[in-house]
Amino acid sequence: MPFEPSPPGSAPDALRSHRVFFALLPDARAAAQAAQLAEQLCRSHGLKVPWRARAERLHLTLLWLGAHAAFPARTADRAVEVAERVHLPAFRVCLDRAQSFSGRKALPWVLLGSDASVAGVVALHQALLAALHDDLSEGPEPAFTPHMTVLRAPQALAEQAIAPLAWTVREFVLLYNFVGSRGPYTVLGRWPLQR
Repeated sequence: MPFEPSPPGSAPDALRSHRVFFALLPDARAAAQAAQLAEQLCRSHGLKVPWRARAERLHLTLLWLGAHAAFPARTADRAVEVAERVHLPAFRVCLDRAQSFSGRKALPWVLLGSDASVAGVVALHQALLAALHDDLSEGPEPAFTPHMTVLRAPQALAEQAIAPLAWTVREFVLLYNFVGSRGPYTVLGRWPLQR
Protein backbone atom coordinates (compact mmCIF):
# COMPACT_ATOMS: atom_id res chain seq x y z
CA MET A 1 0.00 0.00 0.00
CA PRO A 2 1.45 3.43 -0.88
CA PHE A 3 1.87 6.26 1.58
CA GLU A 4 -0.70 8.97 1.20
CA PRO A 5 0.81 12.25 2.39
CA SER A 6 -1.34 15.24 1.59
CA PRO A 7 0.34 17.36 -1.08
CA PRO A 8 0.87 21.01 -0.16
CA GLY A 9 -2.19 23.07 -1.00
CA SER A 10 -4.47 20.04 -1.25
CA ALA A 11 -6.63 21.19 1.66
CA PRO A 12 -6.63 24.06 4.11
CA ASP A 13 -4.19 23.53 6.99
CA ALA A 14 -7.10 23.30 9.41
CA LEU A 15 -8.35 20.23 7.52
CA ARG A 16 -4.94 18.48 7.66
CA SER A 17 -4.59 18.20 11.43
CA HIS A 18 -3.38 14.60 11.79
CA ARG A 19 0.41 14.38 11.43
CA VAL A 20 2.65 11.32 11.43
CA PHE A 21 6.45 11.28 11.29
CA PHE A 22 9.56 9.36 12.27
CA ALA A 23 11.65 11.13 14.89
CA LEU A 24 14.38 10.97 17.51
CA LEU A 25 13.55 11.88 21.08
CA PRO A 26 16.25 13.42 23.28
CA ASP A 27 16.93 11.78 26.62
CA ALA A 28 15.53 13.52 29.71
CA ARG A 29 18.72 15.46 30.42
CA ALA A 30 19.08 16.72 26.84
CA ALA A 31 15.37 17.64 26.66
CA ALA A 32 15.62 19.65 29.89
CA GLN A 33 18.77 21.36 28.60
CA ALA A 34 17.05 22.27 25.30
CA ALA A 35 13.98 23.65 27.10
CA GLN A 36 16.27 25.71 29.34
CA LEU A 37 18.13 26.99 26.28
CA ALA A 38 14.83 28.10 24.73
CA GLU A 39 14.12 30.12 27.91
CA GLN A 40 17.60 31.67 27.77
CA LEU A 41 17.17 32.63 24.11
CA CYS A 42 13.85 34.30 24.91
CA ARG A 43 15.35 36.26 27.80
CA SER A 44 18.51 37.30 25.99
CA HIS A 45 16.51 38.59 23.00
CA GLY A 46 13.68 40.12 25.07
CA LEU A 47 11.08 37.87 23.46
CA LYS A 48 7.56 36.99 24.49
CA VAL A 49 6.84 34.25 22.00
CA PRO A 50 3.56 32.53 21.12
CA TRP A 51 5.14 29.07 21.04
CA ARG A 52 8.00 27.52 22.98
CA ALA A 53 8.70 23.80 23.01
CA ARG A 54 8.06 21.97 26.25
CA ALA A 55 10.59 19.29 27.18
CA GLU A 56 8.11 16.43 26.54
CA ARG A 57 7.48 17.61 22.95
CA LEU A 58 11.06 18.19 21.85
CA HIS A 59 12.16 15.94 18.98
CA LEU A 60 14.31 15.79 15.90
CA THR A 61 12.25 14.83 12.83
CA LEU A 62 13.74 12.02 10.73
CA LEU A 63 11.08 11.64 8.05
CA TRP A 64 7.77 13.43 7.60
CA LEU A 65 4.87 11.22 6.47
CA GLY A 66 2.32 13.93 5.87
CA ALA A 67 -0.55 15.93 7.29
CA HIS A 68 -3.96 14.36 6.85
CA ALA A 69 -7.65 15.16 7.26
CA ALA A 70 -8.18 12.05 9.42
CA PHE A 71 -5.87 9.70 11.27
CA PRO A 72 -3.89 7.97 8.47
CA ALA A 73 -4.17 4.37 9.64
CA ARG A 74 -2.83 2.86 6.39
CA THR A 75 0.17 5.18 6.40
CA ALA A 76 0.91 4.43 10.05
CA ASP A 77 0.55 0.67 9.56
CA ARG A 78 2.86 0.69 6.54
CA ALA A 79 5.39 2.88 8.37
CA VAL A 80 5.53 0.32 11.17
CA GLU A 81 6.20 -2.44 8.61
CA VAL A 82 9.05 -0.63 6.89
CA ALA A 83 10.66 0.55 10.14
CA GLU A 84 11.17 -3.12 11.01
CA ARG A 85 13.59 -3.33 8.05
CA VAL A 86 15.91 -0.58 9.33
CA HIS A 87 18.88 -1.85 11.36
CA LEU A 88 21.62 0.61 12.30
CA PRO A 89 23.93 1.01 15.29
CA ALA A 90 23.27 3.46 18.11
CA PHE A 91 25.07 6.78 17.65
CA ARG A 92 25.85 10.04 19.38
CA VAL A 93 24.26 13.32 18.26
CA CYS A 94 25.48 16.78 19.24
CA LEU A 95 23.74 20.10 18.56
CA ASP A 96 26.05 23.07 19.11
CA ARG A 97 24.55 26.09 17.39
CA ALA A 98 21.24 27.94 17.13
CA GLN A 99 19.69 29.94 14.32
CA SER A 100 16.31 30.64 12.76
CA PHE A 101 14.79 29.08 9.67
CA SER A 102 12.47 30.96 7.36
CA GLY A 103 8.77 30.69 8.06
CA ARG A 104 5.44 32.37 7.54
CA LYS A 105 4.23 34.30 10.57
CA ALA A 106 6.69 33.07 13.20
CA LEU A 107 10.20 31.92 12.42
CA PRO A 108 11.35 28.58 13.85
CA TRP A 109 14.41 28.92 16.06
CA VAL A 110 16.31 25.67 15.84
CA LEU A 111 19.33 23.83 17.23
CA LEU A 112 21.76 22.34 14.71
CA GLY A 113 25.00 20.37 14.65
CA SER A 114 28.00 20.10 12.36
CA ASP A 115 27.94 17.50 9.59
CA ALA A 116 30.07 15.10 11.64
CA SER A 117 27.97 15.48 14.80
CA VAL A 118 24.70 14.64 13.02
CA ALA A 119 26.09 11.99 10.62
CA GLY A 120 24.16 9.24 12.43
CA VAL A 121 20.92 11.19 12.05
CA VAL A 122 21.51 11.58 8.32
CA ALA A 123 22.35 7.86 7.96
CA LEU A 124 19.12 6.89 9.73
CA HIS A 125 17.10 9.31 7.59
CA GLN A 126 18.62 7.80 4.45
CA ALA A 127 17.96 4.25 5.67
CA LEU A 128 14.29 5.10 6.27
CA LEU A 129 14.05 6.70 2.82
CA ALA A 130 15.55 3.59 1.25
CA ALA A 131 13.14 1.32 3.14
CA LEU A 132 10.23 3.49 2.04
CA HIS A 133 11.41 3.91 -1.55
CA ASP A 134 8.78 1.64 -3.09
CA ASP A 135 6.02 3.36 -1.14
CA LEU A 136 6.86 6.98 -1.87
CA SER A 137 5.59 8.81 -4.91
CA GLU A 138 8.05 9.86 -7.59
CA GLY A 139 9.65 13.25 -7.19
CA PRO A 140 12.72 14.93 -5.81
CA GLU A 141 13.82 14.05 -2.31
CA PRO A 142 13.21 17.04 -0.01
CA ALA A 143 16.29 18.61 1.54
CA PHE A 144 17.06 17.24 5.00
CA THR A 145 18.67 19.40 7.67
CA PRO A 146 18.72 17.68 11.07
CA HIS A 147 17.44 20.15 13.66
CA MET A 148 15.41 20.54 16.83
CA THR A 149 12.88 23.40 16.93
CA VAL A 150 12.82 25.05 20.36
CA LEU A 151 10.64 28.11 19.76
CA ARG A 152 8.98 30.31 17.16
CA ALA A 153 9.50 34.06 17.11
CA PRO A 154 8.61 37.06 14.92
CA GLN A 155 12.28 37.95 14.39
CA ALA A 156 15.24 36.15 12.87
CA LEU A 157 18.09 34.71 14.92
CA ALA A 158 21.58 34.96 13.46
CA GLU A 159 23.60 31.77 13.80
CA GLN A 160 25.28 31.52 17.19
CA ALA A 161 27.20 28.93 19.16
CA ILE A 162 25.50 27.26 22.12
CA ALA A 163 26.68 24.93 24.86
CA PRO A 164 26.73 21.50 23.17
CA LEU A 165 23.54 19.50 23.66
CA ALA A 166 24.39 15.83 23.17
CA TRP A 167 22.91 12.40 23.82
CA THR A 168 23.26 8.83 22.61
CA VAL A 169 20.47 7.81 20.24
CA ARG A 170 19.39 4.27 21.08
CA GLU A 171 16.04 4.16 19.24
CA PHE A 172 13.86 5.93 16.72
CA VAL A 173 10.10 6.38 17.00
CA LEU A 174 6.99 6.92 14.91
CA LEU A 175 5.03 9.87 16.33
CA TYR A 176 1.46 11.06 15.87
CA ASN A 177 0.31 14.59 16.58
CA PHE A 178 -3.15 16.12 16.36
CA VAL A 179 -2.62 19.81 15.72
CA GLY A 180 -3.75 21.82 18.73
CA SER A 181 -3.20 19.04 21.26
CA ARG A 182 -1.04 20.18 24.15
CA GLY A 183 0.21 16.93 25.63
CA PRO A 184 3.15 14.82 24.51
CA TYR A 185 3.09 13.24 21.09
CA THR A 186 1.58 9.78 20.81
CA VAL A 187 4.27 7.16 20.14
CA LEU A 188 2.95 4.69 17.54
CA GLY A 189 6.09 2.56 17.50
CA ARG A 190 9.67 2.29 18.81
CA TRP A 191 12.62 0.60 17.14
CA PRO A 192 15.87 0.04 19.01
CA LEU A 193 19.21 0.66 17.37
CA GLN A 194 21.94 -1.94 17.72
CA ARG A 195 24.28 -1.52 20.70
